[in-house]
Amino acid sequence: MSSFLERIEKLSPKQLALLAVELQNRLEASERKQREPIAIVGMGCRIPGAEAGPEGFWRLLHEGRDAISQPPPERWDAAAYYSADPDAPGRTATLWGSFLPAVDYFDAAHFGISRR
Repeated sequence: MSSFLERIEKLSPKQLALLAVELQNRLEASERKQREPIAIVGMGCRIPGAEAGPEGFWRLLHEGRDAISQPPPERWDAAAYYSADPDAPGRTATLWGSFLPAVDYFDAAHFGISRR
């Protein structure tokens, strides 16, 4: 704060008045932005264990359901990759996770992600 005071103490009364007007304008603009209404024009989501869309996500939360399951068999053979040893290379130490249905519909290119 002292560096600000040091800078403004050298300003003339006219410069101080102009600075005050500028700061007031900035403050009013900031306050206008905080009061400005917003509109949500669209929303979508896919959540493991829920139906598509925000309503499905809300139902999952509202009902307190668990979205954890075993991997769908079409994804991979979970038993083939499982090991109780968490340090086993190339293996997983769990048989559970959260999985989106129809993952093949994900548009990886749109997000710049390789299909693999």
